[in-house]
Amino acid sequence: MTLSAKDCKNSHPATGHNAGILKDVRKQLGHEINFANQGDREAIGNALVKKAREGLQR
Repeated sequence: MTLSAKDCKNSHPATGHNAGILKDVRKQLGHEINFANQGDREAIGNALVKKAREGLQR
């Protein structure tokens, strides 16, 4: 299953906060996010952790 920008826009409002992060991950990967690909899932996790840590430092 892939996740496109359209999916993010049509998802639950709580996920809207992370849409920018997912957009950056897609750009970094150079393709749509594919949840069947472990590397893609790890890229999402790493980006979310990085963002959370940045928030804690403020």
